[in-house]
Amino acid sequence: PLGARRLLTGPVGPGSTFTVLAAAAEAARAGRSALIICPTKPAADHARNELARRTGRCDPRTVVTFHALGKVRRLHQGASDGFPDERFSIEERCIAEADHVIAECPQDEEDLIRLYDAEPARITIIPCGFDPGELWPIGKPLARATLGLDPEERVIVQVGRMVPRKGVETVVRGLALLRRDHGVTARLLVV
Repeated sequence: PLGARRLLTGPVGPGSTFTVLAAAAEAARAGRSALIICPTKPAADHARNELARRTGRCDPRTVVTFHALGKVRRLHQGASDGFPDERFSIEERCIAEADHVIAECPQDEEDLIRLYDAEPARITIIPCGFDPGELWPIGKPLARATLGLDPEERVIVQVGRMVPRKGVETVVRGLALLRRDHGVTARLLVV
């Protein structure tokens, strides 16, 4: 949906920006599209102006994504949400004015549509990535041995921040029901 043919990635910084813009200009001269992700509006303006200078053309699109949506935080955290109400109108404007919106998961897509009236046709789901140099799959026996877990023990893992909307209490209740109703014991690891 975004029409990009190449995603240019790498570390941020003046030298890196130059490298990314050079690669984007090369792609543009070859008739290909490039998606450059800019962390701020000034960075996006610079990238657009520099690409236009280097190639004589630039067809910028504004794409936004959010780490967390203010209206979702407020729904789940209520009065303990420390962000100001102005955040809502800023997010609404960003979503309304963007050419495209990236949602990190189906729930984010649903929240964007339901809470922000985002147009479904302008949303693409792109899951968060990871660095395979830091995280990689290993076999269950090695993982259990590394963590000092019994090879036969049932284990439930809850991954997420310790905030109410992550549902840690639901897992704890489920663990108790698993034991009470089915006689199954398991160890809960909260990461």
